[in-house]
Formats: sequence, C-alpha cells, structure tokens
Amino acid sequence: MPITSVDGWSTTANLNSDVNGNSIAENCSPAGINNAMREMMAQIAATPLAETAATMRTNLGLVAERQAKKAARIAAESEPQ
Repeated sequence: MPITSVDGWSTTANLNSDVNGNSIAENCSPAGINNAMREMMAQIAATPLAETAATMRTNLGLVAERQAKKAARIAAESEPQ
C-alpha cells in the first residue's frame, strides 16, 4: 500500500520503501528517486508543522522589522539637532 502522507511514514527506516507508489526500496530504479523526493517534499509541505513553521517565519520577520524601525527611530531622536 503506498505511503501517501507523512502520517504513513514509519519510525522503522526499512519499512519506508515507497513514497506514494514511487519505490525507494533497495535496488530500486534510479528513475523513481526524483519523483519520490518531490513527493516527500509535497507531503512535508502539507503537514500542519510546515504551516506552523511558515507562520513562525512570518512572525519573526515582522518582529525583526519592528525592532529595526524602533532602532532607527531611537537613533534619529538621539542625533544632535
């Protein structure tokens, strides 16, 4: 049965022998590895953790932007007139 999402991944490495039907088992055809890797990326991107990470990056960017604006304002206020 194909492993169609991260939830289907096993913590036992040798049980993870395909990614949505793309074989990654020992001695598999090299032709399927690219598709398997792309499928893994899609599965990871579809997880709630990926959405949380994207939100955290956005929030961290906003905090950094606010801090930079605050530092610029403080520097401008402390310059001699």
